[in-house]
Amino acid sequence: MLTIFGKKKLTENAVANILVNALTELIEKGFEEIASLINEDQGFSKSPNISAEDFDQFMFIVVTGNLCYIPEYFQSGQDNRIVELTIEKLSTVYGMEKIAFAQEVNEYKKLMLRVNHPSKNTLYGMSKAVFFKYNLN
Repeated sequence: MLTIFGKKKLTENAVANILVNALTELIEKGFEEIASLINEDQGFSKSPNISAEDFDQFMFIVVTGNLCYIPEYFQSGQDNRIVELTIEKLSTVYGMEKIAFAQEVNEYKKLMLRVNHPSKNTLYGMSKAVFFKYNLN
């Protein structure tokens, strides 16, 4: 059991459920707005024409970035179980095998490290991954 903010004790499963629900809502509601902002940005010589349905890459970037932050907030061991449960639940939500989903998350993590090198800032890595995956450079 985890005590968050000294009030309510949550199981690792409950934390994973909260994370899955928040990420799913963010991705499904937020990507259309993100795509619109990118498509309308005057900084591009030509609109990238990102479709609101093309959110798979965005989903993996957001999921991977958020999973990278978990060890900062939970004890060793608990963080691994929360990540594992979150991947399991998200793979079900997005209709993928757990192993395939985990491998994809790992590939996105490698991508974010590569495009963001030498910085270790996850947030910058996520933004650079969006540019890379949607060919915005």
